[in-house]
Amino acid sequence: MEKSLKIAAANDLLSTNEVNRIISEHKDFEFAKLGKKTGLNSIKSSLYAKEYDMVCVPLSSVEFTLPDGIVLAGVSKRYNPEIKFIGRKEALEGDTLRDIKKGSKVLACDEIIKDQLDQLLPGINCQISHDTIENITKRLDNNDIDGFITYQYLIDESNLDINAYYTWEFSPYEIVGTPAAGVVTYICRMDDIIVRKFIKNLHQAETSRSTNIERKVMKAFAKDKIGAFCFQDERNNYQIHASHTSDKNHRCFFTQSTTAGLAEKTIEILKDEANVSHI
Repeated sequence: MEKSLKIAAANDLLSTNEVNRIISEHKDFEFAKLGKKTGLNSIKSSLYAKEYDMVCVPLSSVEFTLPDGIVLAGVSKRYNPEIKFIGRKEALEGDTLRDIKKGSKVLACDEIIKDQLDQLLPGINCQISHDTIENITKRLDNNDIDGFITYQYLIDESNLDINAYYTWEFSPYEIVGTPAAGVVTYICRMDDIIVRKFIKNLHQAETSRSTNIERKVMKAFAKDKIGAFCFQDERNNYQIHASHTSDKNHRCFFTQSTTAGLAEKTIEILKDEANVSHI
């Protein structure tokens, strides 16, 4: 590529590391500062002011309606979205997470996970924290908390050694994370053909097939009250797990051979379950 690009990252570890990965393969590229204002309108202004050429942000945080003039030109591969509990061994009275002591203080990385955990383990004291893995681990080591729940990709990106702790990996049948978790999207000006061509080479079409489904489901419900995870299994069927927690935990699992209508079917199932619960 002839043009040397300036790439900015949102203020999160995955986006920052994604920019560093891109720059490591294109030595003439530059890491640009996103600035204090990180909304889409601010990003648009900075792109048109040529402060940077593209920006990497978590796809899970991007609104559905973009300001005119910018585009989600591609998405990264999906970094490991498994949801994991990391905690003190002393907080358990048995061999599984269900044996955690009543009143144990546990931090969750987002609201949809907390809502599901509250219903899965109603005896614990679960709170939301958006702090860094490093700071949360310090609190764990100081016995200020008994454990925390986060995504595996955040553990990987922070290089946390989990061997000294008790760990539990949740099945998507138990807890479902935020739609598009673990995916970075690349934003640029709609009219910047050079950058869009570059991003096209980064774009992971297989990832977008799943995240498009998840985001369609997300759009149909209140923010932070819907979890969705879609993937292609070993038989090449698409599986989706979803959880809607506006009043209680309404669950949905559905599978089919194509993505056609998958989001709409999931939305229908979840809304039917919610309606039944109020009869």
